[in-house]
Amino acid sequence: MLEDGKISSKQYFLIIFSVILSVSIFSVPAPTVALARQEVWIAMVIAVFVDGVVAATLYYLGLKYFPQSLVQYCSTILGRIPGKITGAVFIWFFIHVAAITVRILGDFMITAVMPQTPILVFAVTLVILSASAVRNGLEIIARLAELIGPVLILFSLLTIGLVLKDVNPDNLKPLFHTGLIDILKASLIPSSWFGVCVIMGMLLPYHDKPQKTFVAKMGGVITGTILLTAFMLVQMGVFGVHGTASLTFPSYSLARMIHLGDFVERIEVVMMVIWLGGGFITLTVLYYVAVLGTSQLLNLKSFQPVVIPVGIVIIGLSIMLFSNHIDLKAFINKVFPFYALSIEGGLTTVLLIIALLRRGTAKKANRK
Repeated sequence: MLEDGKISSKQYFLIIFSVILSVSIFSVPAPTVALARQEVWIAMVIAVFVDGVVAATLYYLGLKYFPQSLVQYCSTILGRIPGKITGAVFIWFFIHVAAITVRILGDFMITAVMPQTPILVFAVTLVILSASAVRNGLEIIARLAELIGPVLILFSLLTIGLVLKDVNPDNLKPLFHTGLIDILKASLIPSSWFGVCVIMGMLLPYHDKPQKTFVAKMGGVITGTILLTAFMLVQMGVFGVHGTASLTFPSYSLARMIHLGDFVERIEVVMMVIWLGGGFITLTVLYYVAVLGTSQLLNLKSFQPVVIPVGIVIIGLSIMLFSNHIDLKAFINKVFPFYALSIEGGLTTVLLIIALLRRGTAKKANRK
């Protein structure tokens, strides 16, 4: 295999958790609250269920075709040419989401800290730092997740706890007044971001206990969802539904409200650094699986030669795809859910159906 490293269930859990919470906390709350309102928690439960179905599909396929990765068993299931094309679609998706992640993090830095800095500066810096981790392999990325993941959990809980005193319970009423259609529409937004964990299909062969991958993966998703939902409920309690929906980064606005006397202030700076650390894990994992998948698709002996070209593509896409944050926001809210789920859920389901049909055909042939 191109990668000799192995990761533990704990590391797997923290990687998935970081992917779920870090970028979603920037992109999910405002549009989801705008649609689901006080029933946002129902939309999040639906999103977890959808992701669980995708995870179960990847878990079955990953064990059935072990030790092949998602990109590799596409060719085993579909045949050489269709499989290569399908594998390339997944690789494109990883690169595309990595570029979106870079742009989200860059726009956040511009909005929160350095409004005069060109987005190119942040994009190049993030990708160069990420490339250094990617070149060192999966085990280094997993160790970074072990460092950043627990801190992300701790400070998220701290932020939520410190603003509870500012929550107005009336803002969380009325309950069960949002229509089912709006809740279902709202669930598409977190579902699409949770589905980015289709990276599970690339990482399962490198789990030291592959049979426990599903539990580790869903543990990360559920933990991230609980924290993200708590953030949204507190945001609604503090800012109201319309206030939360109108904010660009409601979680950052929430952190800015924290004051404990004269000795605990500006905690949003700490949270910004921690969220960026989690976002860095997300970017690095997406970058890594794109590099690994490309190397497997091209039957290379090493993934090192692919690191720089893929990094350049990520930087270019992050700059060229969106002229400003308004364009990015419109894409994330209106296009990304359908685009992402068609690959995360649609394409993986096609692979499952064809794999089951091939299995059924093989059994009939053996009986004859």
